[in-house]
Amino acid sequence: MKKKILLIGVEVPSEIIDFTDRQTCVLFGDGAGAVVLEESNNHSGVINCSLSSDGSKGGFLYCERKDTGEELIRMTEGEKVFKLAIERMISSSKKVIENSNIQMSEISLVIPHQANLRIIKALAEKLKISMSKFVVNIEKYGNTMVASIPIALREALDEDRIKPGDYILFSAFGAGLTWGSVLLKW
Repeated sequence: MKKKILLIGVEVPSEIIDFTDRQTCVLFGDGAGAVVLEESNNHSGVINCSLSSDGSKGGFLYCERKDTGEELIRMTEGEKVFKLAIERMISSSKKVIENSNIQMSEISLVIPHQANLRIIKALAEKLKISMSKFVVNIEKYGNTMVASIPIALREALDEDRIKPGDYILFSAFGAGLTWGSVLLKW
């Protein structure tokens, strides 16, 4: 395995937004973030992860290519995407916690995909983790998609919300449909 990995997430949805489609244009924001993962001998790092997808529901949220070559993001089933996001983020979060042999109460911080504040609040409620343990910045940037977690991680570090030994739960849901969670010990 590699000793260091540079992981980069960049999204520029402003290039694929149909600004006449009020279902989607108000949801997304441009963003970029990166993190360096490196080998450690101090019992920190990725503890467990769960990644899944369900292509049969890919038509709910996707990028449409027009005859002109223009690409536009489309969400045809917003309410279904909302419900699936909550359901899948909860199940993958629970899976990584259970497979790591820790208790929900040991989670120091949750850094979720910043898709929707109602999704984040539902995640907190269903996992029985206080909203005070969640990093939330969607009100600043909108849904920066793949960049939302690295941006939120940087903000949590800047705000001194992460300490050595903390268990941090990351959870995301996206187009395609895909979802996953990662448990990391800082």
